[in-house]
Amino acid sequence: MAFYEDIQSAPPGLIKRGVSDRQHLLRCETEDFLRALSLDYEPRREIYWRRDYSSFEAYESSVAGNRDAWRQAIGTFDLELLPLSASREPFLETDAIHAE
Repeated sequence: MAFYEDIQSAPPGLIKRGVSDRQHLLRCETEDFLRALSLDYEPRREIYWRRDYSSFEAYESSVAGNRDAWRQAIGTFDLELLPLSASREPFLETDAIHAE
């Protein structure tokens, strides 16, 4: 349901307020959903993670599938192509701030 009768005759601040209210509601609902999902982590942990802490090798083997899935999700980096040292460049400099 729209929060205005006729967009052409709506007061100037009404549309802005309506959009702001809807964004706030969406943000709160999303936060509530993610909080509930986080609090209900234990059953999913049992399904997706089978960590074996008996030794370092056993642990690495037990999480290998999840590490591969993470690599597929975000990609991998060719370490040979990365620079060996970080570089800095100026971003902002004022009397109070120096950012690189």
